[in-house]
This record gives sequence, structure tokens and C-alpha cells, in this order.
Amino acid sequence: MNIARTKDILVVDDFLTISEIRYIKSLVLENKWSNEKNNTDNADGSWYRWRDLNSMYLGNERDYRSMYVKDIQNRIMKFCGEQLPHYNDLKMDYCGVAAQTAGFTYHADSEYPEIENERELGMPDANTFNYNRPTSKFIPNFCPHRVYTSVCYLNDVIAGGETVLPDFQLDVKPKAGRMVCFPSSSEYVHGVRPTTEGIRYTFTGWYKR
Repeated sequence: MNIARTKDILVVDDFLTISEIRYIKSLVLENKWSNEKNNTDNADGSWYRWRDLNSMYLGNERDYRSMYVKDIQNRIMKFCGEQLPHYNDLKMDYCGVAAQTAGFTYHADSEYPEIENERELGMPDANTFNYNRPTSKFIPNFCPHRVYTSVCYLNDVIAGGETVLPDFQLDVKPKAGRMVCFPSSSEYVHGVRPTTEGIRYTFTGWYKR
């Protein structure tokens, strides 16, 4: 397991086992998507789909794969606490799987700019780390309790689909089993580049204290 750290960002290769990837990816391939506002079919042909797995994590859904959902998320919280002791008290807030070719605009997971018309920070492009920096301060958004975020990749993506953290000049290419995790605050604004070849499959978690 190779671990790279930039401030409180962790990039970990081979965090998920082959079996874990297979079972979690099967939850994506069933196409049982949640009723989620971000599920979109865009005019350019790109799309995004999300499936909420919180009921599996909490043991409220009868599915043999629930044990994998719970075990992986518990392992992520333990691992992050070991690597970053100031995050040794994480608790699960929300988790799920996604499939997408669409990108995801720059944002922070627990804060947004105070001025509403400055909250569109732009879509990551293929070559730069530029985004629309707001003039207003960041304030708590609709999920202010979130303190840490993890993204586990379930497949290799041929082109695009990187998780981009522009203030750190960092982009993390999707590779099966790799995990990237980072704080949810505005210091860690991030986005996802559109996938230009292939589909991006991920298992994502958000954590609170």
C-alpha cells in the first residue's frame, strides 16, 4: 500500500482489495439509482448517477454486500485517524456509489461562498488548476457538520475523471483500489474533470465528529 500525503490530503494506492472492488462495483452496475438532484443527463451526452448506501452501512438493508460497505467505511475512518491523529474521532455521515462521465464543479463539502452568485466555482478543465475564486468569505453550507471526505475508485479510467484539488496543484487519476481523502472545508476546494474515455465508478464517504 503506497501512501502519499499533502497536508491533510491522503492518496493511497491499493486501499481496496480486489474482492471489495468487485462487490462494491456490483452495487453500481445494478443501476438502482437514488432519487438524487445531481443525477443528470447533459446536453453534451455526459451523465451522472448516485446510489445512497447509508441504509446498508447502518444495517437496515438486507444485502450480503452490506458487510463490505460497513467494513470498508470503518476501515477508512480507522486508517485516516491513524495517519492524521487530529481526525481520530471520525464517524460516518453519508456514503454511496456513483457512476459518471460528467465532471463535477469545484466546491467544498461543508462550506460555500457567502455571496450566492459566487458559489459557481467552475468546472475543472483538462490542463489547468484555475477556478472562479470568490471575493466573499466561505460560510457553512447545508452540511456544516462534515469534516472529512473519502473517494475510492472502483475502476481505471482511460482519460479524464481526475479528482482535482486546485489550491494544491493536485489531480488524482482514477485507478481501481486507489483512495483519495481530504478535509471538507473551503481550504480543500475540489472538483472532478469530465471523463473523455470510459466511465468513472466511485465509492464516496463523508464523515463527521
